[in-house]
Amino acid sequence: MSASDNKQINQSKLLTTGIFLAIIFFVVVVFSKNIFQTLEQNERAVLFKRFGGGLDKENIYKPGFHVIAPWNELYRYNIREEKIDESMRVLSNKGLDIQDDWTLRARHAINDIVELHEKVGEDYWSSLVRPEVRSAVRKVIGRFQPEELYSTKRDEVQSLIQEDLEQSLARNYVQLKATLIRDIKLPEKVKNAIETKLEAEENALK
Repeated sequence: MSASDNKQINQSKLLTTGIFLAIIFFVVVVFSKNIFQTLEQNERAVLFKRFGGGLDKENIYKPGFHVIAPWNELYRYNIREEKIDESMRVLSNKGLDIQDDWTLRARHAINDIVELHEKVGEDYWSSLVRPEVRSAVRKVIGRFQPEELYSTKRDEVQSLIQEDLEQSLARNYVQLKATLIRDIKLPEKVKNAIETKLEAEENALK
């Protein structure tokens, strides 16, 4: 083989290598956001392997730098306690329309985020927590008289809601930290009637 032929072969190899490296560089640049992932201190993540068996059930990804195949998907979860404030209307056991304002603090079970992701998904606050809270509030408040909600049974109502939610959320890998009823608002006429009745009872006792 002549020197000219060798030179041509070497040039061809260099060209092929250059094209190959250019393709790799292009892929890295385009998919760098997916390939190079950094988890913050307050984050944990689970990995979905698109061509490797689906959800990786063996690993929870911890804070730090991770290299992920560009066709895989990393789902992040905030491990900090979160809070929601909301108002809703419910019915008492007499069918009276009552507005209550509540606050809930919760977090997902850190060691069970694979199960949480598989069963519920990333948006578990909207798809799980809020509906469960609304269900518990309606169920518990529906047991009481309006005057009980306004005066003597408020702490009991809050405890019952807390107990109901702890069980239902725990079954779905969410840890309830606290439930607080900020306010229970009765219709003005009913509220005035209850206050008048309570005042009359106090006067009678005196």
